[in-house]
Amino acid sequence: MDLTVLVPGSEAVVVDASIADGQVLVGADGVEAATGMTLTREGLCEGAVCTVYANDGEVDLAEAGLRLGQRSILDAEAAVMALAVPQRSRASAIDDLIAPGFTLPDLDGNDRSLEEFRGRKQLLVAFASW
Repeated sequence: MDLTVLVPGSEAVVVDASIADGQVLVGADGVEAATGMTLTREGLCEGAVCTVYANDGEVDLAEAGLRLGQRSILDAEAAVMALAVPQRSRASAIDDLIAPGFTLPDLDGNDRSLEEFRGRKQLLVAFASW
């Protein structure tokens, strides 16, 4: 089946996957498209750094993400999976004290970007209805 994977900071990727018992199994091409990592005999590799992982040529994206510090959420019915920002990226943002960029509408409906206010103190108020 086609699975749409939402990847932070890039376009959505559609990969061939099978979903069963909470596992989202994709082949080597799907892993590379969704995560940028390569599936080799050594495991999942990003450049020269590899994480041991074996599953008969397929990877469970959710399990692999947990091993790499990247959480995910799956809507199997809609065939959509969203991957979170990897832990190493979140940690560096906290260490650097730099908030990630985003754009949201203001009270008048005009889009405002965080970048517009860079270097100036701002108060951001957020709430949830739940």
